[in-house]
This record gives sequence, C-alpha cells and structure tokens, in this order.
Amino acid sequence: MAKFSFSKLFSNASKDVQEKAEDVMEAAQKIAAEAQKDAAVIAKKVERGAAKTVKTVKKQANSAVKTVKKEAGVVAKKATKVAKVAGKEASALAKTVQKEATAAGSAVAKRATAAAKTVSAAVSPKVSAASSVAELRAAAKAKGLKGYAAMTKPQLVKALKLK
Repeated sequence: MAKFSFSKLFSNASKDVQEKAEDVMEAAQKIAAEAQKDAAVIAKKVERGAAKTVKTVKKQANSAVKTVKKEAGVVAKKATKVAKVAGKEASALAKTVQKEATAAGSAVAKRATAAAKTVSAAVSPKVSAASSVAELRAAAKAKGLKGYAAMTKPQLVKALKLK
C-alpha cells in the first residue's frame, strides 16, 4: 500500500497554484501590452485626423482671404461708380454695394466659424461613458491626467467627469 503524505499533497498544490498565478500574470501583461499598442494606434489616428483638419482649415482660410480680396475689388469698383453717379441713383447703388459687402463679410465669417468648429472637434474628440477603454485612455492622456494607463473603465469615466 502506498503512503499518503499531506505535505506532498500541499507541496504539489502549492506548485500548481504558483504556476497558474504565473500564467495569469503573463496573460495580463500581454493584454496590457496590447492595450498600450492600441492606445498608441488610436492616438496616432487622432493626430493624423487633427493634422488633416488643420490643413483643411488653412485651405479654407486661404480661400476665404482670396474671396474677401476679390469681393473688396468688386466693392471698390462699384464704390467708384457710385461716386460718379448723382442724386437718387447714387444712394440706390450705394445701398446695393453695402448689401453685397455685408453678404460677403457674413459669408467669410460663416466659413471661419465652420472651420474653427471643425478644428476644435478634431482636436478634442468626443468621448462618453460608452467609449472604449482605449478611447478613454487617449482622452485622459490628451487632458494630461496622471496614472490613466492603470485605471479601469469606471475610474477613467470618473476621472474624465463623463456621464
């Protein structure tokens, strides 16, 4: 008959538990490394998107400046005609020129406002409590929060003050 030894049983069980714990630690480290890579990829995508948006805004701003210069030239020509025309015709033409200048100015203002909104949306992407952990970590990094890499999703939501 074989001898039954509690110490061997406990020793074997202890080794098994230790091996399982090491396996779990390795798996957790792999998952953490993958999450960090994913966060870096997302950050790069956001950075590229912001760069594209800035480029678009610059194009729109240049276009707006060209439009303003063109409209200013047209307005100047019409103003010269107004100076030459007398009486009622002069005041009617002046009103028309003023309306066109106002319309051109408001069009430029609308383009600039739209461009500014586009830039602010690209630079600060919208995150919510439903966002992924990687998106929340990217937002936390963008806000300059400390320790975001080790935070859980509920902690990130709380730190970012999301609803």
